[in-house]
Amino acid sequence: MTEKPPKPPKQPDSSGETLSVNFNLGSPPADRPGDEATGEQVAALQERIEALDNKLHEERFVWVLTIVVLFDVLFLLDAENWTAPVVIGILELIGLIVLAQKCRVDPIMPLLDKFTGMLNGKRS
Repeated sequence: MTEKPPKPPKQPDSSGETLSVNFNLGSPPADRPGDEATGEQVAALQERIEALDNKLHEERFVWVLTIVVLFDVLFLLDAENWTAPVVIGILELIGLIVLAQKCRVDPIMPLLDKFTGMLNGKRS
């Protein structure tokens, strides 16, 4: 014999009428045949979520980079001397490197490793 789920509690609404609220989320997954998730399915879904999250972070980085480049083109091309654009460019580069690390932009990391290795090689 199948048990009936309990009736949802009645809650009064602001007009004085009672509303039915259903908190029943269904039976647990083990009770429904074919709904059990295997470890492989869970791992595959987690990988897809991770890949989507990385793509979203990379897209955010690309938009910030685009805005920075547009800012530079609009304001720094009219500079009267070359020192201000160079200093601002270096500061922007440092900021973009930090942002790339925070946004987990994968293609940037090997380039940074090569660049820092090149700097360390010259000091020896």
